[in-house]
Amino acid sequence: MTAYQRAARLAIFSIALTLGSVASLRGDNLPKNAPHTPRQMRFEPANLYTIRPTLDEEADPRFYGYSEKTALALGLGFEPRDITDFKRPCIDFVKTQLDAGPSSTNFSLTYVKDASQLDFATHVDSKANAAFLVFKANASFSMDTKFAYDANSISVVMTAETHYGRWGLDPKAKLTPEATALLTTPTKFAETCGTRYVAVEDRASSISVLITLLSVDTDIMTSFQSEFGGSGGWGQLSASAQAKFSFALSLAAQQDRLVVGLGAVGGKGLGGLKDSIESLAQIEKDPAAAILKALGNALAGFDANNAAPILYTVASMEQFGFDASAIDPWTDLRERNLRGIVAEYRRAAEELDVVSGLGDGTFPLSKVLPQADIDSALRRKPDLQTYVNALAAQHHKCKENLADAACDIPPGRVVLFDSWFWNKLKPPRFYVVDFHLDEAARRVVLAAKKGNRIYVAKTFNPAVDVVRPILTFRGDQYLYTIRNGFHYYRDNTDNASDAEAYVGQAYLWVEEPTYRNPNIEDADLEWYSKHPSGSYEGYAYFEVVDKMGRKFRLNYADVSWTVSGGRITQIEQKFLY
Repeated sequence: MTAYQRAARLAIFSIALTLGSVASLRGDNLPKNAPHTPRQMRFEPANLYTIRPTLDEEADPRFYGYSEKTALALGLGFEPRDITDFKRPCIDFVKTQLDAGPSSTNFSLTYVKDASQLDFATHVDSKANAAFLVFKANASFSMDTKFAYDANSISVVMTAETHYGRWGLDPKAKLTPEATALLTTPTKFAETCGTRYVAVEDRASSISVLITLLSVDTDIMTSFQSEFGGSGGWGQLSASAQAKFSFALSLAAQQDRLVVGLGAVGGKGLGGLKDSIESLAQIEKDPAAAILKALGNALAGFDANNAAPILYTVASMEQFGFDASAIDPWTDLRERNLRGIVAEYRRAAEELDVVSGLGDGTFPLSKVLPQADIDSALRRKPDLQTYVNALAAQHHKCKENLADAACDIPPGRVVLFDSWFWNKLKPPRFYVVDFHLDEAARRVVLAAKKGNRIYVAKTFNPAVDVVRPILTFRGDQYLYTIRNGFHYYRDNTDNASDAEAYVGQAYLWVEEPTYRNPNIEDADLEWYSKHPSGSYEGYAYFEVVDKMGRKFRLNYADVSWTVSGGRITQIEQKFLY
């Protein structure tokens, strides 16, 4: 062990607010042209359609989107109160192509802040999802939306679509003789044939990816959301919004704060596309553009033969002589209440699933919650099950009974878990503090060349006499072990220290002017210099494991450097936070 390492291991950097210290140490003897020894460290405590299904909760919209469970199909009738209820074919028609010419492919990026906006962006019909009582919203897609709409999250839907045209009914379309005979009894006609029919269907293949960035920094979130001030706070990304999103995506991907979900309409499956997207987000300079390109490449495997209807234009059966005035209409109020029942059912059903997982040990928090809390939840499980059953019964009653009261949420609401419970599942992340600089200023200062940072800092605050950013962790209450490592891009290998117990750490990242405090940057630079002569690039990271058995890799610097004779002759560092 060198004198530097001995001093670093003994050094303790003390500041106010119980921040601890770190000396980040690496192996001394790097054999020439041989694998490096593990790095060591010491821790101290401490484009949308112009015609689309509406976002409004309409009882009787003119346009419907995609759903696997819908009873809608070209020329078939349906009832707006339950579009999953299949009706008898009552129209004789010839399917006619309305649009001729080659297919067209479009790409879009849409910022979404709730489940209805997600449905809209992915062409999934919210009305169909409400009519069919499923456990998860947007059930056609494999998407984890647990924290998608969190105040500190950014969720963007990236979509590639190939459109194959529209089909409609021929001009001579008419009711079947059996349906014509029912016109004298409007209620029987509505029950058999429906009150609306699909007049036009748009067919396409599409791939959508929902990308959620968790625990986004305040300045990044504020800057990104400022792009949507004139569009109700959500919508398609402009070029500048895409650039901001791509930057935030790159950071989140390198710190395990990224959730990726996929969905497809038409096609034969998505294979390993999810893994490819996660990799692109981490390694590409413009990950958003790279992911769109990957979606386009994947979509090339789809064709018109496996396309699906993604938009239905509907019309009233009045066009065929049906007397709509004889039928009590499905109202907007009933539609809103039905969707309210579904939303409450999904919440309660998810809690029921969690309680079961707490009881059998399969839910992650079962490993860390006090047994008394688990026992309390298990005691209330029968009440929760009763409530879930009541919601399911009320959902069925609402669709069958046109009385407004039939669509009220039943009494006896049961809620077992609040936001504090769910937040325990969020991934940990590191952040940087400096008592003299705000978040935006820290980014600029750390990006400056080593030795010049104090001068850059003074442009933000002339009173600054030292640059001393501290790296610490947020969401670390369940962290168990931590280790330091470096990943080499060239051969895709890692060099990491042994894991040590996590006891609540904070680390001195950089210091200017340097005093006597060992810091991460200086220890890293010393370690880089001990490589055999040559050029290297990769990223430095922390790897943490929590008490639930989850592992997270948090990259903190992207580095490329050249060594000659034990000296660094060129280096570029990009700090990531």
